Amino acid sequence: MKIRAVVAPILNLTTQTTVVIAGSPPQTIHWPLTAAASWTDTTVVWTSSTNATRTTWSHTTLSTRFEVQSDATITVPAGTFTTTPIKETNTANLTYSMNYWSAQVGNWVRVGDYDGTGRNTDNFNLTSSNYQGGSFFTSIVFGLPVWIWLVLLVVILVAVIGLFAVRRRRPPTRAMPPSPPQMPPQEPMGPEGPPPP
Repeated sequence: MKIRAVVAPILNLTTQTTVVIAGSPPQTIHWPLTAAASWTDTTVVWTSSTNATRTTWSHTTLSTRFEVQSDATITVPAGTFTTTPIKETNTANLTYSMNYWSAQVGNWVRVGDYDGTGRNTDNFNLTSSNYQGGSFFTSIVFGLPVWIWLVLLVVILVAVIGLFAVRRRRPPTRAMPPSPPQMPPQEPMGPEGPPPP
């Protein structure tokens, strides 16, 4: 994940500054989310700060402890959602974030930041949503919608029924017996009987 921000001139700074933050490798969430699951993930966070005269680079190692909490119902401006909270604790200073994942939205509906004493410092709440997938009824295997699977099923059924119909209409093929061998021509036998020897 990469975060890029542009900071406008402040006080005696006369030029804007661009700050880019990225983790390498990115920290990962272990899916599926199961209550009481926990893991620790480490990344190197790189920061670059660019202004009119120079770019400054810095990096630090970030270790985060992830803990999946029991499901909770959360109300935010976008509505009320059943969520799976994940507590992400910075192991260096014990600050943490509470991220509330909603399968209904397909994303976080609230992200709350807390200091080392547990005091809430800020929240980011979902204000609107238009999520179109992810449930069992809208997506089954390989992410294809149910209607595509139904069309495929109908096409396969028609092909199978057509195959059996064609096989039934065709009369069974029988092997013809071989023709008898040809006889050499003989002289006709007339009323006198066979010719003398």
